[in-house]
Amino acid sequence: MADIQATFNINELQIDKLNKSITLYFNYDIDPESITEDSAYLFNKLTRARATAQVTAVESTIIIELDQWPTPNQEYILQVQGIKNIMGTELSSGLSRRITFTSTITSEIAITHPMNFEALEEIEITWDEVYIGTPLNKYKLQISDDNAFYNIVVDTDVIGQRSAELQNISNGQYYARCRAQDGEEYGKWSETVTFRFGPEAHEPIEVWDEPIFVEELLVMSTPENGVTPDKFIIEFDSAIDIDSIENITITRRDI
Repeated sequence: MADIQATFNINELQIDKLNKSITLYFNYDIDPESITEDSAYLFNKLTRARATAQVTAVESTIIIELDQWPTPNQEYILQVQGIKNIMGTELSSGLSRRITFTSTITSEIAITHPMNFEALEEIEITWDEVYIGTPLNKYKLQISDDNAFYNIVVDTDVIGQRSAELQNISNGQYYARCRAQDGEEYGKWSETVTFRFGPEAHEPIEVWDEPIFVEELLVMSTPENGVTPDKFIIEFDSAIDIDSIENITITRRDI
């Protein structure tokens, strides 16, 4: 009699909006070596932008931890493919699931202080809430030292007031954003405001408000997937003074 083996498939999908994670439950334990950056990923259906995330396999589950909060009430596509179980059986069919991170919060936030590029010797962030009906009066405030909010130095909930005084922050340039949030539901982030803090904050410096990840170098040769090359061929932008470059460091970054 032929062996009968159950089909390898997904039993359940759970979304944790507050912790920015998606958990997939399978009927067999996962082979961790079959997991790649293309095994499970999320992208915005409208913009086609792929959400950066960390994907890990733990026994019969796969956990997708998103780096950023998805935009509320916009449709995303979850793509799952090429995953194998510990017996080497590949997922019987790829999964493509529509996901909307729904929110009933319609309030929008506008930061009123500081002004963009303002120099501060004390940090107080204030904002207005534009709302329909009744104000929520519950907020999430974040401050980062980069404008992509990868390195967040302040992440705090504010309830019942539209301001926050911050202490124990090192001198430097920062970026602030705020949104209405109640439990797992949240509204859109405010426009980002950048400011300088510290005794020397009023001294003029050249301030850049461009994204921190800007392609100024163009790699002319690319290796095969998974292969470490002996060399890279790089073309410099014409505006770059190559005599001022002492060295170039190439690091791998998961996207």
